[in-house]
Amino acid sequence: MNIFNRKKKGQDESELEHDSDSNVQRSWQAAIDHSNKMTKMMGLSIIICAFLAFKVMTAKPVTVVTPPNFSEEIVMIGNKANSGYKKQWGIFIASMLGNVNVRNVDIVLDTLKPMLSIRDYEELNEQVISHVKALDIRDQVQEFNVLDVFYDNKYDKVIVYGERKLTERKKRGNKSDERRAVRWTYELKIANAHGSPKMQSIDQYEGAPQIERNRIERKQDK
Repeated sequence: MNIFNRKKKGQDESELEHDSDSNVQRSWQAAIDHSNKMTKMMGLSIIICAFLAFKVMTAKPVTVVTPPNFSEEIVMIGNKANSGYKKQWGIFIASMLGNVNVRNVDIVLDTLKPMLSIRDYEELNEQVISHVKALDIRDQVQEFNVLDVFYDNKYDKVIVYGERKLTERKKRGNKSDERRAVRWTYELKIANAHGSPKMQSIDQYEGAPQIERNRIERKQDK
C-alpha cells in the first residue's frame, strides 16, 4: 500500500510538471506570435512613413499670392501658373515697352533680359534700341496706356490692349499739337519658371486685338 501510494504521488507530480510545461509553452508561443505581429506592424508603419515622406518631398507646392501691384490672385503649381499671373506680367511688360524712351531704355532692357533666352533678348534689344533712336531723331516721346487685358485660352496668350500716342518733346505741353492716340495691341506668351516669368513670344501691332471674342477670358473673370 505504501509503495502504491508513493507511486501515485509520483504520477501526480509528473502530471503537474507536464501541465506547467504546457502552460510555459503556450505562453512562449503567444509571446512569439505577439512579437511577430508587432514586427509586421512596425514594418508596415515604416513603409507608410517612407511613402508619405516621398510624397511630401516630390509633391509640387501650390502657391497662392496677391502681390500689391496685382489685381488678381496669382496661383502657381510647380512651373504652371494661372491666367492671372500671365495677365499681370503681360501688363507689366507691355507698359515698359510701350513707354520706353532714350532715358529709360537701359532699365527696360535690363528688366526684361532675365525673361528671355539669349537669342530672343539679342533680337529684342536690337529692335528696341533702333526704335528709341528713331524716336530721339524725330524728337518724339512714346506713351502707352493700358485699357484692357485678355487671356486667349486656346493659344495660351495674353493680349494687352490700349492707346499709343507719339508726341513731339518740345510740344508735349501743348494739347493742340499732340497727335491723336491710336489703338495698339501687344500679344505675349508668358510662362512660369520657378516663380519667374519667361517671355516666349511677343508681337505688337496697331489696332484692336485680332482674336475671336468667344475664346478670350476677360480680366474680371476668375
